[in-house]
Order: sequence, then structure tokens, then C-alpha cells
Amino acid sequence: MKIKYILVIILFCAFVLPAAAAGRPEQVIGLGAGYFGGMPGASIDLFTHIPGSWLGTNDLYSRVGLAVADSRALTPDKDWCRFIPLYIDAVYYLQEDMYIGTGLNYPLKVSENETGNIGYELYLGMEKDTGIMGKIFGEIGCGSLRRSEGDPFEGLQCMIGWRYDAIPAPAAAKAVIEETRENTIAEALPSSSPVLSATQEINALPPSVPVLSVTQEINTLPPSVPVLSVTQETNALPPSIPASTQEINSVTAEIEALGAELIKAQDYVALLDNKIEKATGSGDNKKLSNLNYLKSDAVDRVKLINSQIEEKKAKGSLLLKQGQ
Repeated sequence: MKIKYILVIILFCAFVLPAAAAGRPEQVIGLGAGYFGGMPGASIDLFTHIPGSWLGTNDLYSRVGLAVADSRALTPDKDWCRFIPLYIDAVYYLQEDMYIGTGLNYPLKVSENETGNIGYELYLGMEKDTGIMGKIFGEIGCGSLRRSEGDPFEGLQCMIGWRYDAIPAPAAAKAVIEETRENTIAEALPSSSPVLSATQEINALPPSVPVLSVTQEINTLPPSVPVLSVTQETNALPPSIPASTQEINSVTAEIEALGAELIKAQDYVALLDNKIEKATGSGDNKKLSNLNYLKSDAVDRVKLINSQIEEKKAKGSLLLKQGQ
């Protein structure tokens, strides 16, 4: 009778609960222990994501695993049996952390030199992301283990254990990271400083400001203004300004530009530190992981700018020595 109640609960959840979101890992490794086919046992299995283009859903997995189940604790005096079944299931995620699964098993080895026969399993499961070392899960349902001779073992299917994303969903993870990056940068920018593309800036010009190409601008110059090539302009410089001075001025301008960029990068790191502190307090492990990724990228950017500034300073010192 208990098995019937479990079956009703599983079917109710399958039809009532909404479907889960996309962006799931490609492969997941799991270890579990509990009851398999009504007997104490343990299992190891591999979840493999089935592409949504096949069946119109992105929440379906195949599950292939190997278990060990022993009835010694239940029937120590009679009809004792040990199974090593291979099971193949279909798992469908009803919500982000809840799923239903069903499938068949076949014992590869049965004690007392017996042969196995096909059994089944049906279960409802839940999992929780620990944020550090994968997920913990629990399942409850019913199942059976059969042999060629003797009564089948049938009863509670209840497992608890741990899972790890062997192959995560790279496209989904990248999309989440990029979305977090864009939101963080948007929050860091003041509202009075909109970021426009080149096309938007041109379209924002009033009608009284003509937008000319380089050729049109040159053609609009009066005849009294000569148009020189880059070589002619360089040769036209007065001899009192040596080339080394121009290079020093150029290096100085580059250092100032890098310094301004360094300040922005450091402000961005400080902003991420603040967000990481808030995410740590709220316990949002997924957001915390994305923010740590962004901070690592931002810190590398700060180091790169510092190295570029040092290179420019060394170049400026060398030019000063040459000019003396």
C-alpha cells in the first residue's frame, strides 16, 4: 500500500509542477547509498544531458549506473541474496532542483549462481547545490530486483548522496557570467554618463552639425590652406624641436592615459569586492562564483595596466638619457 502512495505523489508532481529552466550541465557523476529495490545498497551513476532539439525539452537526462544491493540485513536466516544490477533510467527535471525518474535494471551478478531478470525503478528526487563541491541529493520511490528463480525483491527505492558536474554547460555559464559583467559595469557607470556607440553619437548630432568624411573635409579647405602628407608635416617641423622631445611627450601622454585607465580598473575591483561581500552574506553561491570570476579578470587587468605603465616609464627614462 505504501508503494501506491509513493506512486501517486510522484505522478502528482510530474503533472502539476512547472518545467525547469534551461542551461543544465552536460554530464553529472553521482554516488548514492540507501535502499535499492527494497534492499540496502549503494550506487554510482552518470547523468548525460539529452539535447532539447530532440524532444522539445531541455530538462531530460539519461542515467546509467551500477549498484550493489544486499538483503542480508532484511532476511539474515533465509532467502538471502545479493544483486549487482546495471540500471538505465530517464530523468526529467520538474523544477530547477526537483526531478522524476524511471527505468529498468538487470542484475549482472546474483549470489548463489543464479541469473537475473529485468526489474524497474520509479522515484522522485531533489538536489541542493552546496556551492563548493557539487550537489547533495535525495530520492524516494519504489523499485524491484528480480532473479530467474525465487520471489522478486520489491519495495522502497530511497537513496541519498552527492553529485558533481563532470562537464558543465559552457554556453549557459558564459551567458550568466557575461550578464553579471554587463550589470556590474552598468551599475559602476554614473547615470549621467551614457555609453553610446559611434552610430548613436552621430545620430545624436543636431541637424546644424554636418558629418563629413575625411575627403570632404579636405575638399572644403580654402585654397590658402595647403594639405600636407604625414611625411611633409614631419619634415616641416622647426629644427628647434628635436624628435626625442616629441617622443618623450608622446610617452608621457600614454602614461597619463594608462593612469586614468588604472584608476577605473581599481574602482571596478573595489565595486566587485563590495558585491562579493553582500553575496557572501546572502548565501547566493551561484552569484558569488560569478563575481569571483569577474574579480579575477579585473585583477589581471590591473596587473596588465601596471606592467604597461612600467614599460612606458622605462622607455621615457631611456629617451631622456638619449636627449641629454
